[in-house]
Amino acid sequence: MIGIILTGHAQFASGLTSSMHLLAGEVEQYAYVDFPAGMDQYDLLEKIKQAKEQLSDCKEWILLTDIVGGTPFKMSVLYSMQEEHVRVLTGTSLPLLLQMVLSRSTIKNTDELIQSSIKEAAGSMVEFHAKDYQ
Repeated sequence: MIGIILTGHAQFASGLTSSMHLLAGEVEQYAYVDFPAGMDQYDLLEKIKQAKEQLSDCKEWILLTDIVGGTPFKMSVLYSMQEEHVRVLTGTSLPLLLQMVLSRSTIKNTDELIQSSIKEAAGSMVEFHAKDYQ
């Protein structure tokens, strides 16, 4: 199974994880790492490493982050450059996270899992026009 680690600023990761659990229940081979105010970037990197070690049964991992260019993204990219079989995906939303954790049982290829999750998450973004419903 492909391991998934979610990280982001403040309690982004724990908050999104809480929502995911409400909708999908507990999931296997998943970990999250918050980056609260005052935490050093290298402490974050160490926590990401520890999270990966918790998912040691996996052969590949995807690190999900909140925004491109932020510290969680930068530390995830740095880690992926040091470790084989670690990929980074940014711009994480609840639809993306749900698609990814629920699809891992049927999509075993990391590239396919990432691409299908991005496509599904992008498709979940819609603008509501009240005038269309009056």
